[in-house]
Amino acid sequence: MKHRAHASHPVRTLIWCLLASLAQVGMATVAASQDVDELAAIGERVSLAFNERQAGELGKLIDMEALATRVAATVSDNEKERAEFARGFLMKAKSRQIVEQIFAQLEASEGSSTKFMRVLQRGAEPRPLVRFDWGDDGFEYMEFIVQRDRKGNLRIADWVPLSSGETFSSMLGSLARLAMEPAPGLVARVLGVQRIDPETIARMKRIAELRKQGESRQAFEEMEKLPAELADSRPMLIQRASLANESGDEASYRRTLVRLEQLHGDHPSAAFMLLDHYFYAKDLRKCLQAIAAIEKQVGADGMTHLLRANIHSTMGMHAEAIADAREGIRLEPDFVNSYFTLAQAHIALGQFGDAVKVYSTLEEDFGYEFSRERFAADESFGKFVASAPFKTWLGK
Repeated sequence: MKHRAHASHPVRTLIWCLLASLAQVGMATVAASQDVDELAAIGERVSLAFNERQAGELGKLIDMEALATRVAATVSDNEKERAEFARGFLMKAKSRQIVEQIFAQLEASEGSSTKFMRVLQRGAEPRPLVRFDWGDDGFEYMEFIVQRDRKGNLRIADWVPLSSGETFSSMLGSLARLAMEPAPGLVARVLGVQRIDPETIARMKRIAELRKQGESRQAFEEMEKLPAELADSRPMLIQRASLANESGDEASYRRTLVRLEQLHGDHPSAAFMLLDHYFYAKDLRKCLQAIAAIEKQVGADGMTHLLRANIHSTMGMHAEAIADAREGIRLEPDFVNSYFTLAQAHIALGQFGDAVKVYSTLEEDFGYEFSRERFAADESFGKFVASAPFKTWLGK
């Protein structure tokens, strides 16, 4: 079953990598009338650049000056300090570094892809929404904050992963401030921590270095040693869960999700991370509530209805799974995973003729090829293979 929904690997990795380098360094928003069609075109360009691994094209879309200004605004209230930080950021952080982290995850996840979904309205600000499908490694949605640069061109100034619910600039700025100068007031506001000592700062820098080196397991172990009030903050629990998942530590992953649900289960962004937890617990009601919370943020699509269909199938509710899959296909006709789930739900109910129709659609519309031998090799398809509709389709 494809249900895993965890935080975006490249976003987390990049935050920690930049934190390691920004620890040593110390634009106003461009107001513009943004046409929805122009923003949709930006979203399409972003998705195409990711899918075709066009790092240069994507790098050109990111306005590093605007991003540096937004990060600096979270680091200090002092104008001079903000300017100094922005200069240091621009010297050390490069747009290519940002996009290559995401490309690396796409390459590492078999069957991964991205898709522009729609333009969302956040208050007075419209934002292109792109879905990242990591194959068996889960999925992520990102909203892109698009503004006009000094030359009047629309470019990306920031982005918001659904898994965190916070802008990239605010996440990076908060962590950079912690590494640069432990400010109790800021720490309390961002992470709910009253104070932070030099040993903790050193450990956070160590975590950043381990993340940069790809040592997920060691980074997780170091994060477990942080003071409880910091380790149990929502951002850190999300980091801990993601690190455990990356390192293949299923027990720690589940344990951390339990802790996240206990302490922060009512936070809107927690629903995305906790979907796995509710699935493990076979809590259908909370699974469906979590999916509804995701849809409230990004809208319904093939993915959200696939999640419902897979959860219902796992619970033995195959008629409901069929309805979910069909609605997903209606909303997103090119999302092929919905067709496979639909066919399997028909098979579970003995509706073999309907299953053959779905597989035929996959052949005709999407170029899939099926053989009798592959179905026969899987015992779960035994009755289907022996059925008259199957024999008419693929022979005896």
